[in-house]
Amino acid sequence: MKEAKYTDDESRVMRWAILCSGLLTLAGATTTVATFVSVRRLRQFGRPLVVLVWLAVCDVLRGVTAVGAALVPPRSGPLCSVQGFFIQFSNLAAMGWTLAVSHNLYAVLAHVDLDYSRYFVLYHLIIWPFALIMSLAPVAHYGPAGVWCWIEASAPGFRLAFYLCLMLSFPLLVLVLVRGTLVVTGNRRRATDAAPSLFAMRLRKLYLRISVLIALFFVCWTAAMVNRLLELTGHTSFAAALAQAITDPLQGFFDACVFFAIPIVRNEMVCCGKATAPPLTEHKALLVGDNQTARSRSVLARRLLFGSSPSPNLQTLGPPSAGPTPIRTLNGANVVVTVP
Repeated sequence: MKEAKYTDDESRVMRWAILCSGLLTLAGATTTVATFVSVRRLRQFGRPLVVLVWLAVCDVLRGVTAVGAALVPPRSGPLCSVQGFFIQFSNLAAMGWTLAVSHNLYAVLAHVDLDYSRYFVLYHLIIWPFALIMSLAPVAHYGPAGVWCWIEASAPGFRLAFYLCLMLSFPLLVLVLVRGTLVVTGNRRRATDAAPSLFAMRLRKLYLRISVLIALFFVCWTAAMVNRLLELTGHTSFAAALAQAITDPLQGFFDACVFFAIPIVRNEMVCCGKATAPPLTEHKALLVGDNQTARSRSVLARRLLFGSSPSPNLQTLGPPSAGPTPIRTLNGANVVVTVP
């Protein structure tokens, strides 16, 4: 397998495309991390946003490597090997955290599991070691790979291993989208004769936002897969390489757009942290009461979400119109569902 060759003008155009996309990703991801760290209310809201913030950390690294690839032409040597390693590591880590975001959504949609924090340690234990091992394995084969440094064409097996991980992630993401569509459409059918619950409406909006993130993930990686497949078969396409140069480094910018589309983030930015509305819980309920078990929380969440008839132990305190924060009790524990 021979490395693709491009004219000086084609290489210059692709480096400019990488530079622009990399700067957008670097700016968006850095702003995401800085906003979360600096805004106290976002840190208090915390758990549902943390996965997106860790994805942004990976995107910061992707933006730095993209800018470096644009400014430093690919040449064999230690600098090229370092660049190739960080491109491999940051892409794999970002792929893993995208799957983590999708898993969080699936847990809420399929199981109404609102206990986010118990997955975070598992995410870290899987994503970082896996990305590190997959990046160290081809360490002797990093070098010029088209318009930037990555795994050399002389080691196609390591390239295939990377794209195999990518291709395996696609059906998992599609599964989340299909499951989300079934849940959301099922909720809408059940709500034809009655007003849908606020929790169900917020869940639908959450699903729409994460589905956009997943769709953009597909868009950003499709061009890269097509270009590398052409190279694997001995063909060179400037159009495919340019599409990869534009979309591959741009995913972090799209991730930042999804983050700032979340109402609590948007309101904090617009209102400068002085919003008078209660905390916006996009896809969780705040459960007050230490004696409440995870099973009881899931049962209650299902009742709130799907509108099933409450049991004798589930009573509403006050009329629904008494205020913007409905409070319910289950087995003696107060449950607060906070909505915009």
